[in-house]
Amino acid sequence: MSKEPEINANNWPSADQLSGLWVHLIGELSIRTLLYYQAAKCRCWIEQLLSENNMTTSTLVFDKDSGAPYLKSQHNVEMMGLICLEADGFEIVLSTLSVMLNQMREVPLLIQICTKDLTQPEIEGLATQILRRCQELLMPNVLLLLSDFFITSHIYGYQYFPAFRLTSHAYRSNLTLYPNKLDNLYGHVLRAQPDLLRSNIFMYRDGNGKLVLTGALWHLVKEFARHLNASLQFSFEPTKANTFKTSYYTLIGHIENRTTDIACGLFAPAVVKNDHLFSYPVFSPSWCIMLPVDRVVSPHEAIFGLLESPLMWICLGILYFCFHWLHGRRIPGRRLLQLIPLLIKLSLICSVVAQLSALFIHPQKLNSISNWEKLSASGLQIKGIRADFHYYPEELRIKYASSFISIENHTSFQLQRDSFNVSFGYTVVHLKWRIYAERQKHFKQPLFRYSKDLCFRQLSLQSLAYQENSIYRHELNLHILWFRQSGLLLYLNDNTFYDMVGAGYYSLKDLSQQYEVGPLTWSDCSFIGVLYAYAIGISLLVFVLELVVYYINVCLHLL
Repeated sequence: MSKEPEINANNWPSADQLSGLWVHLIGELSIRTLLYYQAAKCRCWIEQLLSENNMTTSTLVFDKDSGAPYLKSQHNVEMMGLICLEADGFEIVLSTLSVMLNQMREVPLLIQICTKDLTQPEIEGLATQILRRCQELLMPNVLLLLSDFFITSHIYGYQYFPAFRLTSHAYRSNLTLYPNKLDNLYGHVLRAQPDLLRSNIFMYRDGNGKLVLTGALWHLVKEFARHLNASLQFSFEPTKANTFKTSYYTLIGHIENRTTDIACGLFAPAVVKNDHLFSYPVFSPSWCIMLPVDRVVSPHEAIFGLLESPLMWICLGILYFCFHWLHGRRIPGRRLLQLIPLLIKLSLICSVVAQLSALFIHPQKLNSISNWEKLSASGLQIKGIRADFHYYPEELRIKYASSFISIENHTSFQLQRDSFNVSFGYTVVHLKWRIYAERQKHFKQPLFRYSKDLCFRQLSLQSLAYQENSIYRHELNLHILWFRQSGLLLYLNDNTFYDMVGAGYYSLKDLSQQYEVGPLTWSDCSFIGVLYAYAIGISLLVFVLELVVYYINVCLHLL
């Protein structure tokens, strides 16, 4: 089938032809690094492309004897492979390339077969074998050229979806050499498996008895399939996972067995070892605590708090004795000094009115918990999942362990947190809190607040899972970035509350304390009577003091 070629530089393409091909490549691709493989028994004219770009790119050269260079995942940026192959030895070279390009098999490859004098059926058969093997190794961007390319202008590629098909094009300057093979999957099946953990993905029956699958994560995957023109199907019958741990091991098992293309569950790559199976972060929420809303100061407490201030009474006493001492003495500007008591009275009245207005506009709150010390001192306990306790910061687990209550069952914890029992606080991810905040919009008064001061993690990355070297990896990551930057993910997450209302998980019932409108009672007005009693008592005390001073002066005068 093959014949060892004679190396004759006169039969190679001219510098202008090579330059034209190189300009076409760099015009379509951004190339900064070249990966070159040279067969042992023959030479290829694509080697001359290395000299065409030696001022702008770096080159990694390897062959059968030198071994493959170690490539890090960062090298897939602006890289291209130039491969010189023999007709009989492509299997080992392609397998080596697949190992080298692990996690970056979307790198474009330009393969030249150095074997000459092949018939057309032999060429098509060889191209089919090589490119089909490239498809099996999940390397989609591969072009195949022969030694007589600049004579015949034939360039070979393959169609990935819906099934393998060898393609042949006549080279021209406006030809797209590396089209995106995932622009259209032509209805190819995209296998997905949800974990049905609320509220990312959940299933329920609507009023017509039809099963409905919804949730922000499912909308993301469904839109991704629509974007690729793929048919979205379940790998297995969806079943609800009881815990995140169960969900992880179940879905990752499907991924590693290659029975699922995309696992529709949120995973934290930071706490697992096989992070190469995860996408770009879908969400990056904080993980903090939801606390009962702090109690508001009542008008009774606000007014009596002002009256019980010793500083106020000391100031009033000093002013009283000062003006009493000045009374009757001839002092320059005495008429102006007589205005000062009136101004003080006016300022006191304005101060009281301002405090009452502030009380009604934005009431002051008591015992605001802003750090872990105050939480421990308040006696409020925080409920969380036992499996998550291991991921709390070590200082919290040691110093404030008594402030936490661990619950074994995830479903039980969710039910307790959904009940909005203000006797406890709860651990919550910010995404879930946004749903609770949407729910509290239907309350007359909010019951809980999200404390950013009491957090286990300020940033918790959560990703989808897919197969290693998945053909969908790059497109899915771009799709996630687009969804995040457009704000659609947060919008869908917030609207999940209304889907959960329709599913029967939540209701629009107001869980806040209800106040019935009724007539005023003595208990509502009692503090006003107490204030009047205080005022009369103070007035009598002042009157008695003035009488005592007067009679003391009379007695001293008689003596």
